[in-house]
Amino acid sequence: MYEDLAVLNRWLKTEEASSNPRNATFYNTLPLHDGNHFPGQSKTADYKVRAQKLFDDLDNFFTELEKSGRKVMVVVVPEHGGALKGDKMQVSGLRDIPSPSITNVPTAVKFFRHEGAA
Repeated sequence: MYEDLAVLNRWLKTEEASSNPRNATFYNTLPLHDGNHFPGQSKTADYKVRAQKLFDDLDNFFTELEKSGRKVMVVVVPEHGGALKGDKMQVSGLRDIPSPSITNVPTAVKFFRHEGAA
């Protein structure tokens, strides 16, 4: 398993070297999946620590995207993972449906180097 920032930066480096003008990439991040452990530990890793690491990695990656000057749209969609609570349709450790009872923001969209409609 690799750290998100390392994988995302590798993708960016590959894209910068590519001659393809357009690309759609799906990336499934793992830090918030239910039951994750830190290396060498049997106890489930703390959710807050994992969430902070994910947000730090995304923030650092977004900084690299801005520096690259590429036109990019990043869409973050929560799916199965270590939700802190459940609802009538799913248990707390499984988040297949980002329902309003589980998350206030079902999708996040961020544009880089977006200059308006063309």
